[in-house]
Amino acid sequence: MKTTNSQRPDTGTLRKQKIARRLAEIPKKYRKIYKKAVETNSKTEAIKALCLECVCWQKNEIINCSCLACPLYGLRPFLKSRQPAKTDGFSGQTQAIADRTVPKQGQTEIGPVLIAKP
Repeated sequence: MKTTNSQRPDTGTLRKQKIARRLAEIPKKYRKIYKKAVETNSKTEAIKALCLECVCWQKNEIINCSCLACPLYGLRPFLKSRQPAKTDGFSGQTQAIADRTVPKQGQTEIGPVLIAKP
């Protein structure tokens, strides 16, 4: 059975109803982000809301996201730094430790620490 245009709710009303239903399913902690995304058309908040929804509202899972093919992967929110730490490839130590300075005359090296020779 076909419905006529006069029997369908307008798009704005239907969208508001769907948003209200979705908000009821979202943990209270994240409702503000979702509301801001849909009410202000904020791209940043939309990305946050979409990423959070994708990982079932587990913020830490965004940081550990393994979906490398996702178009939003490079835009993931809640990362402290956009630049991944360089590692030495073996022990996971940061490049700063791996590239530590060479001991100067009168110093000896014990691990990453330089100390004066006695």
